[in-house]
Amino acid sequence: MRSTEAFFKVLVFGVVITYLWIAPYTKVEESFNLQAIHDILNYGIFPSSQIELYDHKSFPGVVPRTFIGSLLISTAAMPIIKGLQFFGINLLEGDQSNLQLLVRLLIGVANVHSFNNLATSVNKIDFQARKNKRPSHIGTCYLLLLLSQFHILFYASRPLPNFIALPFFNFGLSKIVRGNMAGLTWLAFIGIVFRLEIGVLGFIAAIVFSLVFGQSNVFTNLILLAFGTFFGAALSFLVDSHFWGYNVIPELSAFVFNVVEGKSADWGVEPYAAYFKKYIPQLFSPPVVLLLLPLGLLSDPSDDGLVVLDDHKQVIHRPSWNSLRALFISAILFVAVMSIQPHKEWRFIIYIVPALTLVAGYGISSLVDKSLTSWSRRVTVFVMVAFVGVSFISSCSKAYISSFNYPGGEALRLVNQLAVNSNSSKQILIHLDVPTCMTGASRFGELHNQRVVYDKTEDPSELNKIWEHIDFLVTEVRVNDPVWEKAASVQKFSQISLYPVVSLFQQHPTKEKLVKHLANTFVDSFKTMDFSAFKEFVDSAVLKTDYIYIYRRINSEPGEPIAETYSKIEELEEPDMEEVKEQINEQIDELEQ
Repeated sequence: MRSTEAFFKVLVFGVVITYLWIAPYTKVEESFNLQAIHDILNYGIFPSSQIELYDHKSFPGVVPRTFIGSLLISTAAMPIIKGLQFFGINLLEGDQSNLQLLVRLLIGVANVHSFNNLATSVNKIDFQARKNKRPSHIGTCYLLLLLSQFHILFYASRPLPNFIALPFFNFGLSKIVRGNMAGLTWLAFIGIVFRLEIGVLGFIAAIVFSLVFGQSNVFTNLILLAFGTFFGAALSFLVDSHFWGYNVIPELSAFVFNVVEGKSADWGVEPYAAYFKKYIPQLFSPPVVLLLLPLGLLSDPSDDGLVVLDDHKQVIHRPSWNSLRALFISAILFVAVMSIQPHKEWRFIIYIVPALTLVAGYGISSLVDKSLTSWSRRVTVFVMVAFVGVSFISSCSKAYISSFNYPGGEALRLVNQLAVNSNSSKQILIHLDVPTCMTGASRFGELHNQRVVYDKTEDPSELNKIWEHIDFLVTEVRVNDPVWEKAASVQKFSQISLYPVVSLFQQHPTKEKLVKHLANTFVDSFKTMDFSAFKEFVDSAVLKTDYIYIYRRINSEPGEPIAETYSKIEELEEPDMEEVKEQINEQIDELEQ
């Protein structure tokens, strides 16, 4: 079973890398950390005057964010950058898209390591397995279920604050699973540094483990939380005050803005039950994990039936006693508390995913271990693997569709090529509009040379002042002006079409002909290692529509500035798979008529 678990650990890493390769660009909610990492690597952190070159000085956002995560990632990246320079590869020259991939890879490696560490930790509390002198299967089952999930693996390499914090959260969680309540110190520390809701989860866990299950002392737990909060606040104050230029603890500022002043409601509000009715089913779709949770709660892996008494005839429990049950209750209470906040996003509760997946993993493990015959055990394993396989295929489909939601990054790559290939001897000015910057364009994607300058002016009056000097225009607006020539366009996801599938059946009307055609195509593709036929088929089923346009100035006339209505910018969300299903059902209905 150890070799199987090792295989799944490698497979989790492979899936994260595949998602990174499919969708290498980032979006607006990831921009702060990504731009900060770019600026730290390119400008350094001392002297303070260098900070004035940073992106956040021009675009500070509504609330300050911590630089600690960006600083850690930059520190990890620098030895690799220096090592590659030794071999003549300079990631800091020209287009730094490969450096962006390296940065995301480091985040992905940290998250994958933390997932694998959780698998190792949960195996250590399986005293039932030790009693029966067999290896624990919980970690393997947990990894198997993790592979079936889309959001946590697709975003595992992304510089969202939640996913930069996630490796540290999982480290603290791995301690708590084993009954080491020092993990609460970690949760409090990363809560005050990265995401305050992690501190909320830590506080709830401290109460549940102590007062509900009696697994630890409530006062000790609160002291551990206080230590983590104090040291985290001190570190954040020292580091972030340097980068922002004034005294600040970003997470406290965000708490005042979002919760005390209620400004988060400006980004939309949803009813109290939205997390339970919408976002948790979305995180666990298909609901394999949710269906397995009751099985994982029926028993405790730390309970091997042995009873040990102290001098006062009181039962001595292992530190990990009921830890999975306590984590489950803590996760549900955490979601209940987070539901009070009107503005809701799935990433605010992403931390429940590892905890609930551990419980569900134990559910599968106990089901397999309790199967009375090898035949029933094989059937159980087959059914579970089949469920996970369907979920994995669904996740891959979501990832492929989501890859078309970063047109700004692709547009920046294309305009860079146009700028490099232009015959102009003067400095080239490229204007990137807000939708372009929100959907993938980042400082890493810019050409780092003095010949090309990028402008991101949002104020129409300020944009008007430099309009006649702009050589390339990258915008979502369709421009109809003789001054400009459309050089390229980039598409976004529109919908799924069933017509290529229908056409395939029409060309091969019998089952035998269809199977033979697919088999021959598959074999030929592997012989030549050319999978373009499959790619063309999938691409024909995924319909796209133009979203970002690239225009080249073709005469010296100023022309009319485009009317960019920034208040109405469409932020591209991840595709709603329910809407996709509805579109497919509508096409099926049309075909049946």
